[in-house]
Amino acid sequence: MIGQSPAKRLQNSLVLSSVVGIFTVGVIVAVASIVPLYEYLKKEEERNLVLAMNAKTMAVEEYLARAKDVASQIASRTVARQILEQYNQGRISRAKLAEITGEILLDAVHYSEEVWGITRLDKKGETVVQVGLELPEAAWPVPEVTSKHTGFYGPFPMGNRSFLVIRAPIMDRQSVLVGTDLILFRLFHLQRIIEDYTGLGKTGETVLGVINDGRIDLVFPLRGSKDEVPGSIPKESTLGQALQKAAMKQSGFLRHETSADDKDVVAFGPVRNSDWCIAVKMDQDELYAPVKQQIFSTSSIIVVLILLGTLGMVLLVRPLAGKMIVRTDELERQVKEKTASLKQELSERKKMVRWLKDSERRYRTLLEEVPDVIFLLDKEGHFTYVNTQVEKFIHYPVEKILETPLQDHVVPEDRALVETMFTMSPDAIWDEEVGMIDASGAEKFARIRSKAILSEETGPIRYEGVMRDITRRKSLEEEVKASREQLIEKIKIIDDLYEHIVQTGKSKAIADHTAEVAHELRQPLAIIGGFARRLARQFDSCEITDTGGQRESCRIIIDEIKRLEKILDTLIDFTRHERIHLKRVDPNDIIENVLRVNQGRIGEKNLRVEVNLEKHVGDVSLDPERFEQVVRNLVSNAIEASPNGEVITVSTGFFIPSEKASETGGLESESYFEMKIGNQGREIPPDELQKIFSPFYTTKNYGTGIGLTLAKKIVEEHDGSISVKSDEEGTMFTLWLPLHHERFSALVGVVPSGS
Repeated sequence: MIGQSPAKRLQNSLVLSSVVGIFTVGVIVAVASIVPLYEYLKKEEERNLVLAMNAKTMAVEEYLARAKDVASQIASRTVARQILEQYNQGRISRAKLAEITGEILLDAVHYSEEVWGITRLDKKGETVVQVGLELPEAAWPVPEVTSKHTGFYGPFPMGNRSFLVIRAPIMDRQSVLVGTDLILFRLFHLQRIIEDYTGLGKTGETVLGVINDGRIDLVFPLRGSKDEVPGSIPKESTLGQALQKAAMKQSGFLRHETSADDKDVVAFGPVRNSDWCIAVKMDQDELYAPVKQQIFSTSSIIVVLILLGTLGMVLLVRPLAGKMIVRTDELERQVKEKTASLKQELSERKKMVRWLKDSERRYRTLLEEVPDVIFLLDKEGHFTYVNTQVEKFIHYPVEKILETPLQDHVVPEDRALVETMFTMSPDAIWDEEVGMIDASGAEKFARIRSKAILSEETGPIRYEGVMRDITRRKSLEEEVKASREQLIEKIKIIDDLYEHIVQTGKSKAIADHTAEVAHELRQPLAIIGGFARRLARQFDSCEITDTGGQRESCRIIIDEIKRLEKILDTLIDFTRHERIHLKRVDPNDIIENVLRVNQGRIGEKNLRVEVNLEKHVGDVSLDPERFEQVVRNLVSNAIEASPNGEVITVSTGFFIPSEKASETGGLESESYFEMKIGNQGREIPPDELQKIFSPFYTTKNYGTGIGLTLAKKIVEEHDGSISVKSDEEGTMFTLWLPLHHERFSALVGVVPSGS
């Protein structure tokens, strides 16, 4: 190319680059297309081998089914069966049996070319008739000789031939076993099926095997040894591994990837209703030969197309490159014109620079007025810019802050955290709260939000960020935390009290200590609640800025205080020693009122309530408020325990306890008002059922665990009783209150129902 003009060299360079480019792209596209195509075609050949195996399997299964049918037909011959029945009954001799039955069985042997021998056993399993070939010694003893189902076992080699023994039961008209036929089948038809190599090429063959004593025995010889006795297959070979998997009722495809000697590709599967396994194998080279031939043809066509495309690119690019060179002079003239235009544009840009400087000055003024600290750090973490708000925050002048590392102004325990800022990737954001040290050494707190920026001008990374003073918020959080810790300590007192109560088992101690703790908790709860409400009002009036969800935290604290106050009210109710105030009221009215109040909760879970209230109950002596509390508790538990869409049952009536029920349940009255509330929730385990009325015992994630204890206490104060039963159909609470009105005997004429 020496001596060529620059334009000519440019033209040759363009042509060469185009040729190399189109050739490279063509090769990449060809490789990307041929490799998946090769894998797909290999899968198709493997799928065809599996289909061939499935076809052979169906043929073998059909042959075995036909052999069983032949055996069943021989065993079901009426005359032979009747003669065998007479022999079993002792009405004829064995010689007579052999004389008559032998002719019939011999006729069956002559009728079927595959039946070479029949051995008939009596009901005791002893041989009484034998025609044709005798069973080989390996066939004895006969397995499952008393089975009522047709089966087979084997094969058994006799010479260079394989035989199968089929066991066919002989049944009388009442389906009672009277004997068994052992029919010796020669498997030459099956061998023809196995040795049909159509579609399997020169190396393909079908292998039928069975696992005996850990050995893989062949039913027929392999393709290369037709006249030999069937042998065994090594377990470690590809074929052996495939047959072992087929014997475990697995189907699939197996190919040995590492061995150079064992190049078999095997499709395998089990033979249904037998312990046989089948495989179709073929040499890898022969199986994939069509694929390789097709890939070679396709690759050749692609190479030719690439070469033609390259030649076309040369023919197309060369004249285009010549035209481009012709236009070089014209482009040079245009460049000069553009240069003059750029000079004018440069003058206008200088004006823009002056405007940008003014804009920057205004921007800096705005930065100085922002209440937060705005800063820039270099890649080592040194301040390169900081606004004057830093002087109000940590009381250092801006001049002393610049060029100093951020870590110098952070408390020692947070410096490792700050170091993680400088490991960020570009455009990542770092947002953490750290402790700061001001000029006087006092500790303050700041929330720092920084972003890593890759500078386009100088190259090294820098960090832009905002630092917000959260010292006051931290102080408030510490106060809230201290208050919560006090609350947790008080709650621990309740836990310790409950542990003490469980260990001592003294009911009076439960009431006394619980009441004492409840009253002790009221004052700190009131203080914490008041403090939280004051914080909430400050957030609402914007006296304190909500920067991290503090308003939501205050709301949660207030809600939890209300919940704890409600729990304390329940505890005080539990420990109250007030006497009940009996009145004559209709309990059905109270029950209906409670159901109306809970209608919303019932509707939320799409529950159905089946109510069956005895209308003749009338007035009962009870404390209306305390009884309503019991009903409310039981109905609430039923709603919570019921899955969506289930049924809650509520019923009332009369109950006359039997003598046994009076003794076991402590029921002293002659008649009782009975209320049952049931749900279809999960079955309560017996260990939980025993503790269900125990104080503070609950399986829920909320509540005090004294609702049922309080209900039991109220019922017992009425001289009544309450019980619970739970099984797989659900849980049923039953309550009894004594009746004191005389008209009960006139309304109920039943015998005692409790037992």
